[in-house]
Amino acid sequence: MAVTLDVPPGVLRLAERAWDDAHDKLSAAGTRLDGIVPAGLSTVVSTAVTAFLDVWSAEIATLVRQASAHAGAFADLDADLEITDAVEAARLRSLLPYAHRDATIRVV
Repeated sequence: MAVTLDVPPGVLRLAERAWDDAHDKLSAAGTRLDGIVPAGLSTVVSTAVTAFLDVWSAEIATLVRQASAHAGAFADLDADLEITDAVEAARLRSLLPYAHRDATIRVV
């Protein structure tokens, strides 16, 4: 059994590039956050800034990994656009640009 996700041919490449761009932008944001040093602030403010940076740096690191995985999923598709299971086809469809999120999934 094979599953086909019916989208125009260039849409998958565009989705891969969009997720790859998101990865790059998130990585840059994480680098900027990691470079912030709360020097010269009072202890109370410094503690609050450090807590904020820790939370958001961890969140951005998670998003970087997810964006990379999403880009990789599109890159791994075979040239014939066949996907081996309907659950994976639905997951990839949910990552497409909004205009293509209702793409038909056919089991052939």
